[in-house]
Order: sequence, then C-alpha cells, then structure tokens
Amino acid sequence: MQRSMFRTTWSGVVVAAIVLLATACGEVGSDPDVKLGVPYRAQDPSSFDCGPASVLMWRLYDGLPEISQSTIASYMGGSSCGVTPQAIADAVNHFTATYDTFVDLAGDVEYERFFSRQITSIDSGAPVIAILNGGLHAGVVNGGLWHENANYDYQWDYVYFHDPLTVANDYYTGDFWKDSNCPTGSACEQIASSSAVGAWSYNLSTYGGDVVLGGGGGGGGHGGPLPK
Repeated sequence: MQRSMFRTTWSGVVVAAIVLLATACGEVGSDPDVKLGVPYRAQDPSSFDCGPASVLMWRLYDGLPEISQSTIASYMGGSSCGVTPQAIADAVNHFTATYDTFVDLAGDVEYERFFSRQITSIDSGAPVIAILNGGLHAGVVNGGLWHENANYDYQWDYVYFHDPLTVANDYYTGDFWKDSNCPTGSACEQIASSSAVGAWSYNLSTYGGDVVLGGGGGGGGHGGPLPK
C-alpha cells in the first residue's frame, strides 16, 4: 500500500483533519477503500479465546507459515476463557515477524491520541489487534474507507474488522467503531507495533483538535448497508 502518512488511512474509524493547501469546495471522494489483505482465520470452535486467532492472522500477514491456534494459546498461557492484552502482545512478538508490539492503552476521553496511533499503523501497512467492548473481545483491523468533507477533514466512513468469532471484514461505521474500541467509561486498548505508530504524535499535532468521528451511523449498530 503506497499512501502518504499525512493522509492517514486508518482502520479503525475515527480520523483526523488536515488543512490542505489546495482550494476546493464541497465534499470530495476518497481513494477506494483500503484493505491490508490480512488473511482471515476464525477462532478455534472449541475455545472462547479470540487471542490466538488474532495472532495467527497477524503471523500469516507477515508471510510466515500457518501454525495451530493451540500452539499459540499454549504459549500465551490462557484458557478457554481468554487471555490478557499483554499476553496477546507477547505472542505477536514471538510468533510473527513483528517484534515491537505493545499494549496501547488510553482513557476513553483520550481517544484522539489513541486513534491517531491506530490510523498511523494502518497507514504504515501494519495491522492492529483491537480490544473491543471493554476487554471482552479481540480481532484484527484490516482497513476501511474515508472521505474529505468541506472542512478538509478526513473521516472514516466505515472500518473492516476481522472478527474471529463471526466473519472477515465485519463492517463498522466510524462512530460505532469508536463506541466498540473506546467505550465510554472503559479504557481504549489495542496491540500495535511501536515502529508502525512512530509518526502518530506529528500526525496529531498536524490535525490538532480536529479528530472527528466518521460515518454518521445513527443509533449505533454496524450502521447501514454494506458497501458494494
């Protein structure tokens, strides 16, 4: 994926605004939607643990051969009831070709910084394992679509989320993604590569306070029909 860091394609769904030097009126379209091409794997049906499946998807995206989810789960020291975000990060560092992942944690009122890092990672071509619903579920962010509005804001219209429990490229509107990945009153959590998110602070300072939710969405849920 060849795309400027400053245009911030993100996968997940909140995006940031950037002031453009070009003069334009009205709303313009974005590039075609972005998909990193992370191979999808459902979680082991004998387990409630989504962590090993998420790590396996990242491993396959890094070009390494398939291994069993039980091998990953054994390394993580988990059970059928799941594992900690730190165990997921440790497993990514052990089983993939990405060795610098960390647990990115932020308060729900700090979501601009959190999502700026998520956006920057996807823009760098590196997946993110998102922790949803206050730590209850995990999966891999695989891409989405954004647009530029009349105020020169780049906004995510929707996000593609590889949900190990349900389906590949599950479709989230921007606002519902924020509510899922950064629920009110709970921490925002994700597993990200420190090198892939390295430019996030510059991005955020460029966008200033103009990080906004995309997608409209009306009333929650995944919001609207799937894109064609």
